[in-house]
Amino acid sequence: MAVMVCGLPWLSLSGTARAAAQGTAAAMQKRWLFVWRDMSNPKEVERMIARFPRAKADGYNGVAFSYNVAPEKAAELKAAARQNALDLVAIVMGGAHDRNYTEGVLSKDALFVAHGGTARFEADNPNRVVNGDFEEAAGNQFKGWTFQDDEGVTSFADHAVVHGGTTSLRMESIGTNQYRHCRLAQPLKLQPCRQYHISVWVKTENLSPSDPEVKVLTSDAQHSINFQTFHAQRTQDWKRYDLVFNSLDNREGVLYLGSWSGKDGKLWWDDLRIEEIGLVNVLRRPGCPVTVRGEDGTAWEEGLDKDIGIVNWHGGLQGRNCKFFADLGLKQILSGYYDGDEDGAAIARWLDNTKGIPGIVGAMYTTWEDKYDAMDAWARKAWGGGR
Repeated sequence: MAVMVCGLPWLSLSGTARAAAQGTAAAMQKRWLFVWRDMSNPKEVERMIARFPRAKADGYNGVAFSYNVAPEKAAELKAAARQNALDLVAIVMGGAHDRNYTEGVLSKDALFVAHGGTARFEADNPNRVVNGDFEEAAGNQFKGWTFQDDEGVTSFADHAVVHGGTTSLRMESIGTNQYRHCRLAQPLKLQPCRQYHISVWVKTENLSPSDPEVKVLTSDAQHSINFQTFHAQRTQDWKRYDLVFNSLDNREGVLYLGSWSGKDGKLWWDDLRIEEIGLVNVLRRPGCPVTVRGEDGTAWEEGLDKDIGIVNWHGGLQGRNCKFFADLGLKQILSGYYDGDEDGAAIARWLDNTKGIPGIVGAMYTTWEDKYDAMDAWARKAWGGGR
């Protein structure tokens, strides 16, 4: 029997059909609606909120949308979601800035020690800066630093202005040097193809130009090993700067700090540290493999954490790739509609293709073209919802 309610057909299900629909709904724990609009625009947030009552009526229990919600609409959005029993799922993808498309450098044989289910990096050849806190000084000459420009003329041990301890390195009137240089340097022992982190505190007063730098050069000082720099203000209080670099194929290097084109003003340095660190910005693409080996050389296979869920987007396969993720023990949400499944026939094929596959916990109505007329028909086929 079919009757008309508000101009829409309402189908009365038999007991058997109703039980089957309820069973499907119970299996589909995540019943999501996809909204791909500019959420920084308050009007788009309002349009999405306006769909919430209909989504609730159709059995949806979550909405996935871009994370950049207009701040003035955030409270209203959360309240509307609670009122309509909808989970908010923020999408943070953005391929244009995917770090996997950037150039990378090789990190090799970094040591991680596994204990209690966690692998932590452990430096197997720890390195440190000698007298990086500048506490040890004979007059204005700093111990451990094998090269220093113009001690007592442009470089000084300052016992009054410090970040930590009782002494800092002060540079001033750098322009009095014929090359406008004021630098300290010391050799470093490096492990090839490893990642290193440098931190240092810097203070300035009327510094011109404001161009302090930290450099790591090859042992002959002819080539750079680090390629990061930082910008200081003409006058600023103590501020920490952090730099990372890869040692490339070098076993030795020279650490420099100072100014290469100074003129007037004062520049202070203090609490300089260097440490080997683990992996940074790991790339995931062909040609950039990640290999993990045990102490005996056995290569270990990488797997996803079982708490990570997969939203399966492959509309062409329509669920035929779900077994791959299920075999890894991962739960999945079927994406579908894709602006063309007006009667839900395609999501029905997804369901047929995934029968017997464990861990299929939901489905998501996915539109890229802002089309929502098929929400109810699609929901009926996906989980027995709809009006």
